[in-house]
Amino acid sequence: SENAACNKVKSIMTVHQGKGRGYAVSTNEELEFVTQFAMETGIVLDPVYSGKALFHFLKHVVEEHPNDFQGKNILFWHTGGSLGLYDKGNDLDLDAVSPVKRLEVYGASTGDGGEGIAI
Repeated sequence: SENAACNKVKSIMTVHQGKGRGYAVSTNEELEFVTQFAMETGIVLDPVYSGKALFHFLKHVVEEHPNDFQGKNILFWHTGGSLGLYDKGNDLDLDAVSPVKRLEVYGASTGDGGEGIAI
């Protein structure tokens, strides 16, 4: 039955709720975590949803109760959220970790008095 399935899921799964300072409001520590995590794992987390969620899970759940997770499987459901990177792109300190520069393609000066793409 549906109730039995619900009870089975609840017996093997724990959902942790958490939030940061607010929607699209990130601390420097959260932004540094997202950048470092991407460099170390190759997995890009957005700083609005997935990055903030994993940061707080590791910082406030796993670090505070490490024995609860020792030898256990943990599923972190990364739902994407890459659009959150656009708004926070300037807040991420990518210059320190990558030679890649952001292209300003809309109305940016080319340096010669003309308008166009700045590389």
